[in-house]
Amino acid sequence: MKNLAPVDSDVYPVVKPSFDIHETAIVGFDLFHDDEEDFYALISISQDSVKTWKVSEFGDEVDITELSEYNKIRCGVQSYDISQNGKTIILVDAMNVLHIIKRTSLTKLEGKTVDKGFLEISNVCLTADGLRIFATSFTKGLQIFDFEGVDIMSEPYDKVPYLTAAKFSRNGKYLATGTERGSIELFDGMSLKQTFKIGDSHAKRIRVLQFDSEAMYLLAGSDDGTLSLHALLDGCATRLRYFTYHTGLILSASFDVAGNSALFVSSSTDKRVVIWNTNTGEASQVFKKCFNRDTITAVNFSRNGRYVLSGTEKGNVIIHRILEAVSLPLEVRNTSNLDDVQLSDDDNGELNNDVNGNLAVDVELSESDEEVPVNRPQTPPSPLRAPCIP
Repeated sequence: MKNLAPVDSDVYPVVKPSFDIHETAIVGFDLFHDDEEDFYALISISQDSVKTWKVSEFGDEVDITELSEYNKIRCGVQSYDISQNGKTIILVDAMNVLHIIKRTSLTKLEGKTVDKGFLEISNVCLTADGLRIFATSFTKGLQIFDFEGVDIMSEPYDKVPYLTAAKFSRNGKYLATGTERGSIELFDGMSLKQTFKIGDSHAKRIRVLQFDSEAMYLLAGSDDGTLSLHALLDGCATRLRYFTYHTGLILSASFDVAGNSALFVSSSTDKRVVIWNTNTGEASQVFKKCFNRDTITAVNFSRNGRYVLSGTEKGNVIIHRILEAVSLPLEVRNTSNLDDVQLSDDDNGELNNDVNGNLAVDVELSESDEEVPVNRPQTPPSPLRAPCIP
């Protein structure tokens, strides 16, 4: 039998089991320490509300207490962002109305809306300073405006109808965009001028884009079931590797931004959460049994790197503690098409279709499969240089 990543091992224990925090699917969240209030805060965003929570640690468990709620979202969320200090949450609903929500105190969220018209605000994210809003518009292209909706700058862009993801790096150096056709482009974070393209990385829609904390690496997740890691050096992008384990659409991913960690986490419609090691390109851990076959719609590392949070389509959250990383060899297929996934006779897997009609592979580990703990991996590998695409 091939060596496989451990499934639901005790190396990553559940410290908060499935806990109902929303009535609808969770879109995203962030767990961080609020230095001003001196407590750990969780911000959760679902299809109909935004909530804040106080998180307390008790030995090997955590407790979550609801503090406040913004419940004026009427028609779902298509894009969102949370500021680095956790004070501002923005989201655009299915009617292209922007909601700007301020966390003004421990127990209060204040919100207002900006409506520029149909299709005038779609993909949104905050600029690195948290003081301006980036959005895509069918008439203005790429645009930046203030919290009152007053335009600051715009740049024509004919690919707006095909954009499916947008993300600013934390240092404001880059803006990355992805399209339904699998292409990725990077722009200067100040001028919105295109700097370079990343071509032929994925065959299908880009659903996820994430930068590491220093904007040296860009992670992309696609509907082809794979993730790709790109090094960004001297105005050039070099693809380092693909990550292949998931067998459904990639729904969410997050870097571990604590220190120089080389871990990231991803979720998929295959109802699995995977922790990856960018040094090796291998899956270090797979979570699946704890979700009760509920699709995981959002994943995130806490900012201190101690927890992995998973949110589901039923509004539940599960929290795992990161004690130490594990890494077992996993065959990496350098392909962006998983239509040809095959199981050998000794894989002991079952093939089935998930709710989205995607091929899923259930692989159970025998009792003899060992977990091999190693030190937490540090920093992704140095890339091989390759030509850029202007």
